[in-house]
Amino acid sequence: MKIAIFVGQFPSLSETFILNQITGLIDLGHTVKIFAQLRGEGNKIHQSIFTYNLLEQTYCFNIPQNKLKRIYKALNIIFNNIFKSPVAIFRALNFFKYKKLAISLRLLFYINPFLNEDFDIIHCHFGPSGMIAIYIREILKLETKIITTFHGYDLRLAMGKSPSMYKKLLDEGDLFQCVSNYTRDSLIKLGASSSKLINLPLGIDVKKFPLKWGVKNNIKDDNNIIILTVARLVEEKGLFYGIKAIEKIYNKYKNIFKIKYYIIGDGYLYRPLEDYISAINMRDTIYLLGGKNDDEIVKYLNMSDIFLLPSINESFGMVLLEAQAVGLPIVATNVGGIKYAIIENKSGFLVPEKDVDALAEKMEYLIEHTDVWCELGNNGRKHINKNYNILKLNKELEKIYMNLMDKDE
Repeated sequence: MKIAIFVGQFPSLSETFILNQITGLIDLGHTVKIFAQLRGEGNKIHQSIFTYNLLEQTYCFNIPQNKLKRIYKALNIIFNNIFKSPVAIFRALNFFKYKKLAISLRLLFYINPFLNEDFDIIHCHFGPSGMIAIYIREILKLETKIITTFHGYDLRLAMGKSPSMYKKLLDEGDLFQCVSNYTRDSLIKLGASSSKLINLPLGIDVKKFPLKWGVKNNIKDDNNIIILTVARLVEEKGLFYGIKAIEKIYNKYKNIFKIKYYIIGDGYLYRPLEDYISAINMRDTIYLLGGKNDDEIVKYLNMSDIFLLPSINESFGMVLLEAQAVGLPIVATNVGGIKYAIIENKSGFLVPEKDVDALAEKMEYLIEHTDVWCELGNNGRKHINKNYNILKLNKELEKIYMNLMDKDE
């Protein structure tokens, strides 16, 4: 099959779940091309992007924000295609039907790479990417099937102020991948037909996350306690609550244990978090490490003792899969789809959102009961192997693609 993957940005350090899907489909023998609104920036890139030569298979729409530059580039698209695809060009300029999308000339940029190339499947990650795919198919009259995976923030956009923003996508899209029951319930509330919803979680390559526990390795033999969070530094991750909980346990155990809290991730809250850590005099305990690639994250997971995710909004929590695969006991908030990612009281603990005392209490329990770490960790590893192994899930996705294409035959 020839598959187009639509994303907002590529490469993206935090979206390994999309990368795992892309490389898995290539391993299964399919041709995959990536279409992104923006090209990712930064020096850190996952090794598999180089291994699979994905940058050469990525097309970036690169729509200029400057109006004059956009008009100039749009005129080039028109000039190069008006004689071979005149109907498509005029449809993309239908101001009456497409309003702002046509007036802004964005539709010209979206259809441009598809004037000479077609795909069996367009798989879109996040709702806005799905909307773009629907317009492309409509304008070019393509037979391509469109699948959209909603992840979280895209659903929150609609559930808040714009409940009808995905109406066209939900009406005309072929299938929608639900990564958890939370996603499924949210899509149904937005008006999606249950017949178009498929339950298929995201997964990880378990082989990349070696289990840190041996059969007898269940005793803490020093006084170092390392707690880890991997998350974007944004409001919905609840990092201020996590830091406050760490402050509580530090004050309780500072004469007994040497506690370190590492936060991996980038985002707009970096400076406010840094300022807050300084204000509470915790710079020798709490460290903002910035973004890390796969290998670096595995290294920190293996050197850590407890994984903390204090989110106040979370559709699923992919990092919980990685932490459990390594064998870390989990302390997380019971929001969104997190309860589907872990086994409560067997691989970790769930507490109410924004509850600093509850976060601290569960971490205190783990600090005082190091003998349960191995059991919790092994339970988590089995859970991930059974339910979230990307090799199994990519084969299931391939079957979904095949069945969708067979419907019209």
